Parts: sequence; C-alpha cells; structure tokens
Amino acid sequence: MQTKISPSQSLAAIPKELDQTDWQLATDKTDIAVYYKKGVSASDLIGFKTISYHPTAAKDLYDFLKEVNTAMEAMNHLFVLGEVLDEWPTPEDPEGRVVRTSFSMPFPFANREFVHGLHSIAIDSNSYLVAYTPIDFPQKATQKGYVRCPM
Repeated sequence: MQTKISPSQSLAAIPKELDQTDWQLATDKTDIAVYYKKGVSASDLIGFKTISYHPTAAKDLYDFLKEVNTAMEAMNHLFVLGEVLDEWPTPEDPEGRVVRTSFSMPFPFANREFVHGLHSIAIDSNSYLVAYTPIDFPQKATQKGYVRCPM
C-alpha cells in the first residue's frame, strides 16, 4: 500500500482547511449549505464542504457516515458495493480500514471503483470527522468491467 499522505496527515489537515475563511458559497438551501474552494491545501484541486443540520444526535450521524456500505447505499443511487479490503489502524483511529467503493455509471462512462483509507475521529461532542485517504492498493485487482479511479 502506497500513499502520498498518511491518515494522520489527512485527519490533521482537513479541520484546518475547513476552518479557512476563503470558501465560496455555492448553494444555500433549507438545512444545507455547500461551499467550494479552488486550490485546496495549495494544490490544483477544487474542494467542497457541506454544512448541514440533522434532527439526530451528532454521534448517530457519525456512526452512519463511517460505515461505507450504509452511508453510500442511502446517499448515492449509483452505488453498487462497498467493501473492506484491509485493516489500517492508526493512533487516531484504531479501527481504520482500507475500503473500495464501486459505482455503476451511465452510458457512455465506464463503471468506477475507488480504493481509499477510511479513518474517523471525534473532534468534540458535536463534531466528528470521517476522512478518506487516497492510496495505491495493487494487492486487490480492479474489478472486471470497472476502472479504478484515483482520489
């Protein structure tokens, strides 16, 4: 398994980046606001962050989001499969994992799979972070009929 950024770096960088004030509001609707930012973390990437309000305990939502199958099935109609490929414990998240998420794409696109680290932490009693760390994972072959996409 190879990675350019460690789970620890992801978990440390994301809160700092999200707290920056240069995010631009893209959409503001009832109970959800979506922001974007060009050049996230001094890269050529465009980042997105969502601030949403849910009538549930923050811990319940956190537990829902860190389960790759449950969250993806509920939120993405293109989702096909989520699977744990390996354990990837870290000091911040002893239950960290390597996961693969697969999506059925409409014609003319090829089906996609993403392999990434999945780590999470409680920042405080109302704030939780679920982080995806991009990795190369040649130990598991790409599924037939799919293209493996970088994160």
